[in-house]
Amino acid sequence: MFRQINEAEAVLKATKNEQDRVVKEANSIQLSIEKNKQRKQELEAELVRNADELKKLEQGVQLNLQQQELSRQRVQDMEKSVDAVRAKLLEIK
Repeated sequence: MFRQINEAEAVLKATKNEQDRVVKEANSIQLSIEKNKQRKQELEAELVRNADELKKLEQGVQLNLQQQELSRQRVQDMEKSVDAVRAKLLEIK
């Protein structure tokens, strides 16, 4: 009879230990879920910042292309002016 009680108590103890393990695992999983949600929010915010930065960089590229074109045009104008002055100086000689 005592043996049956001892066996029943051992089974009860094992069952409680298993329940504790399962509860701890559930808590761990829930914590992981919360951390993942937080990380997702951080990544989404980073994506927004990256999209804004990309837009600014693309605008910078366009502005740079316009500046390059203006600079090229100025160089051509200067070359024409130098050629004109050179031609006049050669006429004078």
